[in-house]
Amino acid sequence: MYIDTWNNCHASICSITFSDHKNERIGSGTGFKVGSHLVTNNHVYVAPGAVDVELQFMNEDGNTAAASKKISYQEFQSRLKIGLPENSWDYAILSIPDNEFSAIPSLTLSQSSIVRIGHPVVALGFQFDQSNLSIKQGILSSRFIKADVKYIQIDASVNQGDSGGPLINPDNNQVIGIITRKHTETVNMQLRPTKVIVFGSPAVGTNLMIANQSIANELPLKMTVWEDEKGVYGYLFHGFQKWQVNMA
Repeated sequence: MYIDTWNNCHASICSITFSDHKNERIGSGTGFKVGSHLVTNNHVYVAPGAVDVELQFMNEDGNTAAASKKISYQEFQSRLKIGLPENSWDYAILSIPDNEFSAIPSLTLSQSSIVRIGHPVVALGFQFDQSNLSIKQGILSSRFIKADVKYIQIDASVNQGDSGGPLINPDNNQVIGIITRKHTETVNMQLRPTKVIVFGSPAVGTNLMIANQSIANELPLKMTVWEDEKGVYGYLFHGFQKWQVNMA
């Protein structure tokens, strides 16, 4: 099932990489082609400090480029056709009529809103600023609506960089949603002052937390430590939460 989804969908997934005036990478995300348009998150499209944007589609190995083009961030912004901000539906649709992308296949958007809870789903994206495309499988865990926005909760591993990628129904390889950030605040799980330890590479965890505190919810193989308003420390290790009282 998942091999079929990879074979039918990988070529339509786009790596979106932003660089600054020093040509240094400052951020990245994922998008996917529908017709002659690129669909992604609005919070991926908005990249403060960006000067250039590279769009890249991959071959079947998920690592070598089938088509790519670098444009200015100003041009990238000018291609926006429609979008809504992150605190709303968080999507952006941009025009990509470029000859370089004419042979890139298009994904199909599902015309049905009925995908049952417990149904298998597949997510594709360029996680952790990596240049290789990844595929992840899980199930549709829940549905809910907040501020008129319809959310799909999944149990698949979704990481920084996957934002803007498609959520696929593997039965027909159609798009049923767009991957966005983990909305801990949506379910009243705002993060307290937090440290994250990434086993095998502590420096990685430190740098990621400085850049984005919410990465604590996304990194695999971690221990997260925080303090609440009562001075009680908590820590989360491999998904099992324990508490200890501050003895200081």
